[in-house]
Amino acid sequence: MLHSYQLKFMINNKKYKYTALLPEYFKKLLKVKRLQFKDF
Repeated sequence: MLHSYQLKFMINNKKYKYTALLPEYFKKLLKVKRLQFKDF
């Protein structure tokens, strides 16, 4: 499983920023596996 919380980049001097919260199915899997995560 791969997830990126935030992407930032610049193209032709224009800044782009995208954010995505952790999907619920990721949270459930982490809970089942007893792993810790930061809830943004």
